[in-house]
Amino acid sequence: MENNKELKDILTLLRGEVNNGFICIHADLPIDAGKVVNYYKKDIVNDNDFREKFLLALRMLADDKGFSWLVMYYISSLLWLHRYSVFPLDFTEFISYFNFCLRKYESSLKQNNSWVGTDYKNGLWGDVERMATNIYEEFEVKIYPYKD
Repeated sequence: MENNKELKDILTLLRGEVNNGFICIHADLPIDAGKVVNYYKKDIVNDNDFREKFLLALRMLADDKGFSWLVMYYISSLLWLHRYSVFPLDFTEFISYFNFCLRKYESSLKQNNSWVGTDYKNGLWGDVERMATNIYEEFEVKIYPYKD
């Protein structure tokens, strides 16, 4: 039962649903994913159990119609951390699942003008496209809708 509570707490954190000091001052986002990853980096790098729960919570976030787009920021932050820290991170299966979720929610994300979606004519989908390009250019990781 404790594991479910911890997973729920991590998911609540990732959504930015609690006032936790991870406010993003650079963009209209519910949370600063980079600050979250940086704060928990020792646990992500050194604690296999925590890392698995963190990635499971990200998977749950990916399949959340209202927050799936936010996963792009966590992926980018984790890839930065992985670049400079040694810990197992195989995103192959996760990226495949995330791409499935993005395709599933693409039309609703195009209609969603909340958060940074106000900056794009196609809502949050515009931010997804921008982040997919940034992630590919920085890490050579292809996330839908990135096209060569």
